[in-house]
Amino acid sequence: MIMKDVANGDECRTQQTFAEEMQLLAEKQFAYNVANLRKRLNSFIEENKFAPGQIVVWKEAMRNRSRPDNGQPAIVVEVLDPPLVNPSAAEKGSSSPYFNEPLDLIIGILDEDGDWLTYHMDSRRFRPLED
Repeated sequence: MIMKDVANGDECRTQQTFAEEMQLLAEKQFAYNVANLRKRLNSFIEENKFAPGQIVVWKEAMRNRSRPDNGQPAIVVEVLDPPLVNPSAAEKGSSSPYFNEPLDLIIGILDEDGDWLTYHMDSRRFRPLED
């Protein structure tokens, strides 16, 4: 239902029309989120075989640590089999995103001072850097 503004004759949206538009926006956002979740899952479960000396970077939207930065190259130092599980994350329980995260990749980076640092990482979050 559309009401006329008596003062100037312009059509005004009713609360019902506004609510319908908001519902449509919410549905579009929901569909976008579902598609994005599927895209991220596919990226996460995509397997890569890594080897020492290989250059890697974070997969898109998979960064869950402060280092390396997005797009910063890292070098594979070692592939761990079996992977380690962070014991401090287990203390926090399943509400931690690090709970039972398999740390199966040791990577090396150079920090802003050029110092060599190594980190244990979940290989599912990385991809090889294409030459």
